[in-house]
Amino acid sequence: MLGLVFLSFLCCFGPGMLIKTMDRCYKYPALHIACYILNWCTVVVNPTVYFFRNEKYKELEMRRDKREFKPFKLFILQAMIHHLLKNNQVVNK
Repeated sequence: MLGLVFLSFLCCFGPGMLIKTMDRCYKYPALHIACYILNWCTVVVNPTVYFFRNEKYKELEMRRDKREFKPFKLFILQAMIHHLLKNNQVVNK
């Protein structure tokens, strides 16, 4: 897994380092922008690698998701029931 994280680091930051070294005068701004976008891809790549390659990390994320969404689902269900009852009372009057 560590090798995969390092490889993703090289793929995301390597081109930017090369472009910044070879084009110091910014003759090709589109390449610089593309490299900045590629740099930001690590924000998605690293957590994805950790999630799919590390079982403990995956287990913790699954537990965290269950804890966070249970109260939210209950809140939505209560709001729907309240809305239905409210509308039903308005129709019956």
